[in-house]
Amino acid sequence: MKYTFNYELIRQGEEQPIKGQVIELGEDEKTGQHVLPNVGDYVQVQAHFGDTDPMTGRVKTRLFKYSNAIYPGKNTCHVNIVLEEPEAGVWERLSSSE
Repeated sequence: MKYTFNYELIRQGEEQPIKGQVIELGEDEKTGQHVLPNVGDYVQVQAHFGDTDPMTGRVKTRLFKYSNAIYPGKNTCHVNIVLEEPEAGVWERLSSSE
């Protein structure tokens, strides 16, 4: 099975993620693995190496979509992960370094 992942951000108090702000990741090419955060986990996702403005938040939802239509002969699982904007100061409380 091939896996793809999208991370989206939703602002506190909003009902929908920010349109157009999506970070797409794929499974590890060597191992075929990707560590999925659980609902409630705090996550920081960089769009590319050296990204100075990563997407950060707490996992609000995870949606799994299964299909065999994208890659003929290979089942696909697309995981959409919505991060909720964290409260102020949360990163300082969670880690002593960045």
